[in-house]
This record gives sequence, C-alpha cells and structure tokens, in this order.
Amino acid sequence: MSLNVVALAGSPRARSFTHRLLEAFLEGMGEGVTVERFDVRDLTVNPCRGCFSCWFTTPGRCSQHDDFPRVAAGLARADAIILAAPLYFDGLPGPVKTLLDRCVCLVEPYFSVDPDGRSVHRSRRVIVGGSPPAAVLISTCGFPEPVNFTPLEGHFRAICRNASWVDGGNLLVPGAGALDPAGCRQEVLDLAARAGRELATGRRIPASIQERMRGPWVDPELARQGMNHFFAERLRREAPPGD
Repeated sequence: MSLNVVALAGSPRARSFTHRLLEAFLEGMGEGVTVERFDVRDLTVNPCRGCFSCWFTTPGRCSQHDDFPRVAAGLARADAIILAAPLYFDGLPGPVKTLLDRCVCLVEPYFSVDPDGRSVHRSRRVIVGGSPPAAVLISTCGFPEPVNFTPLEGHFRAICRNASWVDGGNLLVPGAGALDPAGCRQEVLDLAARAGRELATGRRIPASIQERMRGPWVDPELARQGMNHFFAERLRREAPPGD
C-alpha cells in the first residue's frame, strides 16, 4: 500500500542536523512511500490575517495568494505528516509557527468534543470520511537536558488534537551540538531510520525508540564546557580587528 507523506523541514539553516535527521527518517520509511517535502525557509507564507475567509467566504481555502495553498493541499491528502524543526527559544521557529497558524483553513469553525472531553474544531478531512494522518515531531536543541523540550511537546500534542492528527510520536535530541565529540551522531541517525520504518508499518514510533532518542548522549557538564569553548573560539575568530 502506498503511503503519502508530507515532510515540513523547518530549520532556518539549509544543512542543519535537524534536516539530516529528517532525511534519515524518510530514508528509513522504505519503498512504497511518496514524500512531498516543503522547506519552510524557501517558502513565502504570510501570517494569518484572522479574517476567517477560509471559514465563511471560501470554506477550506485561504484568501491569501502565496505558497501556503500548495502546503495545505499536501496536508489535506497526507497519510503521515513529519514536522522537523529545531527548538528555538523554547518553541518552534517563527516561520514554522506562521505556517501552522495558516492551517486554520483545514478545520471548520464548529466546536466538537474530543475523547478526553476537550473542545476542538472539526477537521474538514475527517468530516468527509477521510482517515486522520499520523503526525511526528522531530526536533533538536543545544541544551543537553531533554526537559527543555517540554513546552514544544505540549504544543505539538495540542496541534495534533485540534487538527485531528494522530500523534505518531516524537524524536527529540538534546545536546545536539555535542553529538560529534561524544561519538554518537551515527547512532542517533540510525535510530531515526528505525523510527521511520516503524511509522511506515505501524503508524507510531515505539516508546523505546522515543526514549532512547532523548539520551542522555553526553554528561551535561561536559556538554556545557564543550559548547562554551566552541562559542568562545568562534567569538575570538570573528571579532573585528582591534577589538
């Protein structure tokens, strides 16, 4: 059975480790998978205007003419949605949040109640009989403690709930800048590939892979020392002459 996957590559840097994790994950999904990838940094997506045209004037369709309609069309037919974005100031990078805000066109204005008794919007896709896609979060951060992902995890779960996406799990890598010195970069990439295979066959990443990805990969104090040394050396190299 073919699997349609939409990958949202949300790092502001073209060759970031977050994007390398995404590539390993997609490669691990194997054959029979059609991937539509959107690099958010290359898209022109304007902020939501809050005009609600997509609810009342042109239901399901935003009134703005930019790159978002292509993304929305992909999301509307995806069997799996992979969001890969680094942790920026305890949340998503701004352009990624802007894109997700525009997803309001994928739901109806009417309120419904989820299985936990919480108010949510009704998904246009589910209303017409479509199956909800599985959604996966891939993220990295420089801080070595996995607790730094807590706000982002909560945000992602809320997005899945209100968009009627099935939470397929997450791959969260703390201390990403210290992986090379610790000699465990390849193990992290191999885990991402395994996670991709598991999602392709079971629509969810096993808890054992999710937990292993969270580390610890390096002693926090050693990570702090190593990153501080890196920052000090870069500041020294790039300081203007005479400073």
